[in-house]
Amino acid sequence: MTDLTKEYDRGSDLETLNAVSLRMTSVPTQPSFVGVVSKSGVDTQNIHALNLSLAQVQAKMTDAVNALGGEPLALSTIAIQAALYHLKAEGQQVRARIALGACRALNVETKDAVTLAAAIELLHNASLVHDDLQDRDLERRGQKTVWSKYGDNTAICVGDLLLSCSYGVLAQYRDTSVLGALVTLMHTRTAQAVRGQNADLVFQNKTLPDLNVYKQIVIAKSGALLSLPLELALIAGGHSASCKSALKAAQAFSMGYQIIDDLDDYQSDQLRATAKVLNVLQVLNGATNILTAQAQARQLAREHLLESMGLADTLPMGSGSLLVQIAKKLLARLE
Repeated sequence: MTDLTKEYDRGSDLETLNAVSLRMTSVPTQPSFVGVVSKSGVDTQNIHALNLSLAQVQAKMTDAVNALGGEPLALSTIAIQAALYHLKAEGQQVRARIALGACRALNVETKDAVTLAAAIELLHNASLVHDDLQDRDLERRGQKTVWSKYGDNTAICVGDLLLSCSYGVLAQYRDTSVLGALVTLMHTRTAQAVRGQNADLVFQNKTLPDLNVYKQIVIAKSGALLSLPLELALIAGGHSASCKSALKAAQAFSMGYQIIDDLDDYQSDQLRATAKVLNVLQVLNGATNILTAQAQARQLAREHLLESMGLADTLPMGSGSLLVQIAKKLLARLE
C-alpha cells in the first residue's frame, strides 16, 4: 500500500508540515494539546504540545510491540526486534498529525486522541512493511526495509504483528459506547486497502487497466487508510454523520497525490524496466502521446485536489484543515 508521505520525502521538510499543522490547530481549545514546529515565530507552548503528543503516539506504538516480549526461549523474538527497528524510523507521521489535529478541533480528549493516532500509525506501518516486501524496495525512511534486513518471512510476520497491535491499541479507547464503531470502521478500511493493493499487484506486468479501473485501485489502496484518521476522530467527537464527506475528501486527495507521484516516477526513471506498470501516464499514453498524457494527468490531479479541499472544508469545526493545507501544497507543485 502506497506511503502517502513520500511527498515530504521528495522535498518538503518537517518544518513545513509542522507549520501546516499549526494553522490547522489554531482553534482555541484544550491549550495543552496539539501545536507545531516552525522557525517563523510560532507559540513555543504549542510546539512543545505537538511534540509531546507525537512522542506519546510513538511511545504507545513501541509499548504495544514491547508488550509482546517475554515468550519462552523456544519462540523467536526476531519479529519484535524487526518491528521495533522499523518503528524507530518514525517518518513524518502524517496520519497521526491528521488524527491529533482533527481530535483537537472536535474536542476529543488528548489521551483518546493519542490512542486513535497510534492505532492508525501502527496499521499504516504494517501496510508499509508488506508493501516494501511485495515491491522489493530496499530502503525506506533512510534505512534498509524490514525484508531486506531480516528476510521475507520475518517481514510477513512483522506486518502481521503491527496489524494486530493496531487493534490492540484501539481497544484502549475509553468510551466503550463508540468502540465497536471504531473497530468496525478500521476493519472496513483495512479490507478496502488490502483489496486495492491486491488489484495493484494483479495489474503489474499485465494488461494496463483503463482510467476508471486505475482510479478504483488508487482510491481503495490509498484513500482508505488516509480517510481513517479523520473518520475515527469524527466518530470520537460525535460527528459520525460527516464520515462520508471525510471519506470522499480523502479519496479525492489520494487520487491527486497518486497522479503527482506517478508523474514524478515517470520523470525520474523514464519507464525503465524497473518502473511499476500501474502508472497513470502509461494508462493515458495508451490512447495518446506522452506529452498529452502528462498534461491530462496534471489536470486530473488538479481537479481531484480541488475536490478534496472543497469536501474537507465542509467537515465540522475545521477538522479537515490539515488535509486542505497539504492539498494546497501539492497543487503548488503542479504550477
